[in-house]
Amino acid sequence: MILTLTGNGSTPDGGVETVGPITIVGTLAPSSLSTFLTLQAGQNTVQVPANAAGCVITPPPGNQQALRVATVNTDTGIPIPPNFPSLLRFPANGTPATLYLTAGGTTSSPTTILFF
Repeated sequence: MILTLTGNGSTPDGGVETVGPITIVGTLAPSSLSTFLTLQAGQNTVQVPANAAGCVITPPPGNQQALRVATVNTDTGIPIPPNFPSLLRFPANGTPATLYLTAGGTTSSPTTILFF
């Protein structure tokens, strides 16, 4: 899988700033890409496929539960948007074995984790 990110936006002085294209080349076969998980309140564990280059975490539409992601179960992690996708790129020499997604409450439908 290859992810390509591009975008542009307005600057405070009325100009336009362009980002990208940024290309991220994944390492996984298409058969092992997605995990679907209805998050329960508290910490939820997700096994990361060996050699994954990263993942995109997409919460369910309209989700209002606070979300955090970590790669160590004793870490509180970093907040991620409750209703927008988040891209995580893993270090080349450090694919985590597990992701820990912490939810403020049970989500109404599954969160998609797309590994690449």
